[in-house]
Amino acid sequence: MFPAVSAGWKFSEMSFMQNITFLSFGKIRAGWGQMGNSSIDPYKYFGLVASPNVYAYAIDNTVPATTGASLHGIPNRELAWEAMNSTNIGLDLTFMENRISFTADYFIKNNEGMLLERPLPSIAGTYQESPDNEGGETEYILNIGNNKNEGIDASIGFKNLRGKFKHVMDFNFTYVENTVGKIEGDSILNSATAYTFTNLNFTTEGYPMGSIYGFVTDGLFRPEDAAIDDRGRVYIWNQPWIYNAAGDTLYAQRRAEPGDVRFKDLNGDSVINNDDRTIIGNPHPKFILGLSYSLTYKNFDFNMFWQGAFGHDIFQVNKVWLYNYSGQTNWTVEAKDGYRDPVLDEDGVTVIDPGNTDADLFKITVNDKNQNLRASDWYVSKGDYLRLKNIQIGYTLPAKVNQALGIGKFRIYVGAKDIITLTKYKGIDPEIATSREDPTNRGIDMAVYPRPRVFIFGFNATF
Repeated sequence: MFPAVSAGWKFSEMSFMQNITFLSFGKIRAGWGQMGNSSIDPYKYFGLVASPNVYAYAIDNTVPATTGASLHGIPNRELAWEAMNSTNIGLDLTFMENRISFTADYFIKNNEGMLLERPLPSIAGTYQESPDNEGGETEYILNIGNNKNEGIDASIGFKNLRGKFKHVMDFNFTYVENTVGKIEGDSILNSATAYTFTNLNFTTEGYPMGSIYGFVTDGLFRPEDAAIDDRGRVYIWNQPWIYNAAGDTLYAQRRAEPGDVRFKDLNGDSVINNDDRTIIGNPHPKFILGLSYSLTYKNFDFNMFWQGAFGHDIFQVNKVWLYNYSGQTNWTVEAKDGYRDPVLDEDGVTVIDPGNTDADLFKITVNDKNQNLRASDWYVSKGDYLRLKNIQIGYTLPAKVNQALGIGKFRIYVGAKDIITLTKYKGIDPEIATSREDPTNRGIDMAVYPRPRVFIFGFNATF
């Protein structure tokens, strides 16, 4: 059962509002409702068996192949619908004979008992992934975790359907905060794998779902941070360090050199490892905008729609190739501005190349001993964008012309989609695709094929 209840008060119809002529309609409303979500593969609560599966038992093929069957995952007989509870308080207003409208809602949406996949430990073995493919870890689906979206949604509309110029405009604005509640059984969920990166998303209580996860950078090591030890080796002295049992000095980034990235030692143990990873980005837009406008003048019509999202971050995976060390793939032009050490002549004094020691980009070298390309906030960029999603202009033949041609109505039009994008994001497309199967996988730009610009020409005819 998924119940709902709502109530409203049309205060514009009350007697004390009769003298306020500029207000055409006014209503205060509130509601609460519950919906169910079961958008997972069917029959996950059963112990499914996959068949056929064909094996040949002899190398010389003298024994005929055998058709068999095997388990297709572990059942969960306690699976239930995910509940989505929505609460809202709203205000509806119209002015000037309903030509101007305003709607605002404060909303809270709670997802309870979310249907999420959890990886099984290796001791659970492997299962039949498909009828033709044996092996592979099977994900176990559970009702775990709560997620809350809270914010404000508002829209302003204007319409004028009188005279030769008839136009309608609607502007929508949404502000939303995403927060994870209690996660049953574990406070942490990791997801998203790309290239050699693992666990790029991090879901934990009190933070946005699928937060971007990685190391925090703190500039570069410079020549003045370097010294030479008694063995003639260059080391970076200006970084956290500890003594080991033998009394030797152990630096947090033991193999770092000038031009390498300085990573923050967040847990203070003077060692840079996975324990120093943290949340470095929020993949959920805080502000979502939409603007639609339509105009008609005599037989001409025009409409367009703009869409925008702001206040979120994107992890740009393809930077690992654009700034690669191997030289086997193309570089971005910005790679030439990386850190370079000065080059001296054979005499060790004469400067052949002054280098580029003031660069903000780390040095690009085949021997990346410092692991400068590890997952960090260097890959994270603001994903703000404003895009013209659709624009179209059309012309409808006058009724007299249609009648002469024996046509009921004829309209010709031209249009385009996704032709303008305003953004500072340097990836291929700020409107990146997101995994629908895994809501914990967010904000990771896998450098998928870019969204094309589409140009349209057509006509509509009725007889």
